[in-house]
Amino acid sequence: MSSRLVTIHQFSYQHEIIGLIPLLESHNINFHFADLETVTIDPLLSQAIGGIRLQVNSNQVNEAREIVDEFLINKAEAELESEIILNNEFYYKTDEEKCKTCNSEDKVYIKQKSFLSKLFGNKQHNYYCKKCANTWKGK
Repeated sequence: MSSRLVTIHQFSYQHEIIGLIPLLESHNINFHFADLETVTIDPLLSQAIGGIRLQVNSNQVNEAREIVDEFLINKAEAELESEIILNNEFYYKTDEEKCKTCNSEDKVYIKQKSFLSKLFGNKQHNYYCKKCANTWKGK
């Protein structure tokens, strides 16, 4: 008995599926990413063709949907933890520096440099510790 492929999710770009592939493989889900090659070659076509469509065997739809849903939730949570806005300035998480006050490593963020500071060679970074709210200038 053969099963047909069912589209269960659409992705806009190739980088969105990278972490999902090993998850599906580890659960023995038979899957196919329709139009992956097209979007990889020309990402601007993604909107026009409906993106990269994750297709699975019809008898594995429920299991695959659970895996995709969990993957998307974990991805969203990780993205929320990787950046913050403080006093209308954008900071992103870094592992380069420890907090000077509480010695935390996992809650330190570095200020995103503006185009002009990059252009004129401002090498000094501003850091922020989310754990104790300490700010300091670094390298």
